[in-house]
Amino acid sequence: MYLQTVQSIMKSEKTAVKQPPTPGETMMLALKLLGLRNHSIAELERKLLSKNCPENGTAEVLEKLKERGCLTTVHSVKSSSEDG
Repeated sequence: MYLQTVQSIMKSEKTAVKQPPTPGETMMLALKLLGLRNHSIAELERKLLSKNCPENGTAEVLEKLKERGCLTTVHSVKSSSEDG
């Protein structure tokens, strides 16, 4: 009986509709991705949208990161990776 209950819960969790990330979660995901390596603005936007982040929330996060100097252009990402 216990095993059936656990299996039922696991099945319902797999089929549950996931909510899109909140703006705070979108920012945390963006910072996590930037912590792994440099990303261009377009690259980071593509990755966030692929993680089901809403377009307007993604745009806000990218704008905040640009203002803080956390994002690079494609040219600088390529040149920094070629230098190292």
